[in-house]
Amino acid sequence: LKTKKMLKPKMTALLLRLGRFKMTIFSAVTYSAGASYALRQFEDLKFDSQIFVLGYFFVLFCQLVAHYTGEYHDFSSDQMNIFSTPLTGGSKVLVEGLLSKKICLNCAYFSAAMSIVSLLSIIFFSQTKILTFPYLSPHNFEVLAIGSLMFLIAHQYCSPPGKLNHRGLGELGAAVVMNVLLPVFSALILDSEGNFLLSENGSLLVKLAPLIVPAFFLKFVLILVLNMEDRRPDWQGGKKTLPVLIGEKKSAKMASFLIFLSYFIAILLYFSNF
Repeated sequence: LKTKKMLKPKMTALLLRLGRFKMTIFSAVTYSAGASYALRQFEDLKFDSQIFVLGYFFVLFCQLVAHYTGEYHDFSSDQMNIFSTPLTGGSKVLVEGLLSKKICLNCAYFSAAMSIVSLLSIIFFSQTKILTFPYLSPHNFEVLAIGSLMFLIAHQYCSPPGKLNHRGLGELGAAVVMNVLLPVFSALILDSEGNFLLSENGSLLVKLAPLIVPAFFLKFVLILVLNMEDRRPDWQGGKKTLPVLIGEKKSAKMASFLIFLSYFIAILLYFSNF
């Protein structure tokens, strides 16, 4: 019998698998929904394709920072996870020895650099349009502040010293970035004229509430359920996620309550003509 030599997957395929690109669909949908909803709610907003694309590049690379650093710092718990799924237990690229941890860390550095470049590009092009260059306008100060906070939480999701998902704060961190800061960011970057400054009025947050509040709790539940799946290997690897800290039963009750709460709020907002 002839045996065929197994070919190692190509580098590009391994890097995509390591970055867990299939999970970036969540941020893409939320980002697009935030921009679309804002354009519908505020007649003064105008769609700018250049700013929109740069904004998505920032969002994408921010998420990749979280993914690559997660693969790097969760290596010990991923090693012990023998019942992983497409959404849990990591990509297994490092565990299977297909790529080195150094390459993974370099990918995180590259993604971080690209996210910073994208954010600064948004600031630069917005500044030139409202004629305040080189002085930072109030609008771009808020864009920079929200973008920096998104980047910080994404980096500290698994990385020290924060290690949010190792201290029972992963669900909260992911929900804040993905379903509060992200839709606000996507709407704010389109407001190049600074009509809806968060520091002057809360109209932007109020208008985006139907998009933010119910989805916030659902995102919390999503991360909670994924961490429930990995509870035992996370505990073995010293990773103290929320299910590890409070147990499976309490986690399940919390998930059920938050699902009910999210739909209740959505119905309430609908009948309130929000």
